[in-house]
Amino acid sequence: LSTTIGGLIGIFVIGLQDTVSFWSAWRAWWIGDFIGVLIVTPLVLSLFRRELQVRIAVVVEAVVMLASLAATLTFLFRMPPPHEPIWIGVFLLWAAIRLGVPGVALASLLSTLLAIRLTVLGYGPFAESGDMLTRVISLQSFAAVSTLLFYAFAIVLEERRRTAARLEETVQQRTADLNQQRELLHVTFMSIGDAVITTDIDARITNMNSMAESLLCCLSKDAKGKRLQDVVRVIDENDRQSLTLPFAKAIRDGKAALPERSILLAHDGSEHAIDDSFAAIRDSYGKTIGVVLVLQDVSGRRATELQLHESEERLRLAQQGGQVGVWDWIPGKSELQFCYEMYRLYGLPVGSVVRYEDWQDRIHPEDLHRVESHRDECIALHKPFQMEFRVLTP
Repeated sequence: LSTTIGGLIGIFVIGLQDTVSFWSAWRAWWIGDFIGVLIVTPLVLSLFRRELQVRIAVVVEAVVMLASLAATLTFLFRMPPPHEPIWIGVFLLWAAIRLGVPGVALASLLSTLLAIRLTVLGYGPFAESGDMLTRVISLQSFAAVSTLLFYAFAIVLEERRRTAARLEETVQQRTADLNQQRELLHVTFMSIGDAVITTDIDARITNMNSMAESLLCCLSKDAKGKRLQDVVRVIDENDRQSLTLPFAKAIRDGKAALPERSILLAHDGSEHAIDDSFAAIRDSYGKTIGVVLVLQDVSGRRATELQLHESEERLRLAQQGGQVGVWDWIPGKSELQFCYEMYRLYGLPVGSVVRYEDWQDRIHPEDLHRVESHRDECIALHKPFQMEFRVLTP
């Protein structure tokens, strides 16, 4: 609209009266304004973009391109016979690919100004296109079409570059997120208090945490790629026979475990009582891709259990030798807890449930009232129950 109005004002100012001359002059004026807007506006907008970064290499390339364009255009226009200006497209293509919209704007501006100057001087293919007005109109029309064409090409290339840059940024961000998650998983994996070993579907070790390295006395880098059975050696605690790891069962059923009382043979020759768990590793599609083995060193617990068992056995023998029994009863509850010797003294099956009424039935009828009175007194005064009474045995 601005070019149309500008062309009309310009023609009225110069006062052309002839209709043919009027419209020819107006067309030349309009095309000239259009070319100016077409070339200058994108150039100005490009130069004032915030993200525009001017680098020395780009400036040098732009100068070389413009100088080559000027020299080539002058040579083609002045060399008889005049060559077609299609060769200018090579430099516009160069500008579009390497310099983008600003480069196309600069190349179009330079080539248009230089071509108009040479055409006015009578050089080039447009110098033979009729009168001066016709020559200028032809030249400007060619410049407008070529500029629009390579603008469109430069814009498409720039949009593709931006899309590729956004895609690259997204990929980098996701890669960084994945690396962060992987690092977090690795730290978590290495910080687990139990020994954890992972394998692939062929039972070859893929990773071990620090607890597994410590328990097996074997570094993860040395164990990776080896078969699980060759690294994790387990025997039965009773017969000392080697045990086969239930890898196949874990793959088939999803989970498995070694028999109780298993012993792990570490690579330094030490032995550890272990609890274990085998579980299948599945991907997001439910396909089994390996197995995770969790081992827990329970040597201390096994030793404590053994000591407790030995202590209980010694107490049982002492009670049996001294014919002393121990029993527990919580007031208000119906069941009593008997030790082994109490079952024997009362003539009851070992391990059977003893109710309070059963205990009452075993007390001699002549002693029952005295026993219950003493029981109530002990409960009221919070003192130990200690007395002698007779018991009826079968």
